[in-house]
Amino acid sequence: MKFVTLLRSALFFLVLLALSIVHGVPGVANAATKKPAAKAKLSAFTASRFGSLKIRITDKSGKVSTKSIRVGAAKTLSIPAGAKVELVTKPTAGYKAGLIINGELVRFQSDKGKSVKVSARTKKPVFPELVFKLPKGTVSATATAVPLIEARFVPTGAPFAKEAGVVFSGLGSNIRVTNQNPVALSGTAGSDVGVKSVTWVNESTGGGGAAVGKKSWAAAIPFVEGDNKIRVNLIAKDGSTYTNDTVVTYFPAIDFNT
Repeated sequence: MKFVTLLRSALFFLVLLALSIVHGVPGVANAATKKPAAKAKLSAFTASRFGSLKIRITDKSGKVSTKSIRVGAAKTLSIPAGAKVELVTKPTAGYKAGLIINGELVRFQSDKGKSVKVSARTKKPVFPELVFKLPKGTVSATATAVPLIEARFVPTGAPFAKEAGVVFSGLGSNIRVTNQNPVALSGTAGSDVGVKSVTWVNESTGGGGAAVGKKSWAAAIPFVEGDNKIRVNLIAKDGSTYTNDTVVTYFPAIDFNT
């Protein structure tokens, strides 16, 4: 009789265990199938020794940990689910800090900032600590790509952009002639800190305006007959401006475009 009772108890436990594996019945351990919670990741680096970059992580319990990023190759960090992530930078005297995420400048210090002081010893401007909280969703355990964060430090008065340019396309590569007015001029623009806007000016008419688009831009530009000197301006995310000029000749009587 005792054997039958024990057998029934064992069978009942096995049934509960099977149900817990299939359906997740509460109160029954399921260590065999339990997986650790996935963690998000981010990569961060700085190529300059004229400042410091730290990643400050606050988890759901309020525990704070800080990771210092050394100059050199990017360092990949694991971020607990639901944690708050802050980027903390501090430039040395005479330099200012900018934070770039996936090629876009998201926060930077201005030469005209009210909190800028002058060092009594070096007579150079001293910028305060720059703190930026990552927006929700920037780091995610389900993301297909790991966000890349760069802290860039440049001398005061200098732009953060290292590479930027704007080019034209269409209407010929060297000699641009048209019989259309206005004409749709287009091209591409790029900067390693992101493009804020693209504008144009026809110096032959004095007209100007904003182009449509950024990395790929287009503008309908009114002409006067003859040569029209066109200047296209790229404004990078740090406010720095880069220009490219071209001349488009407008002859209404011709019957072709080149």
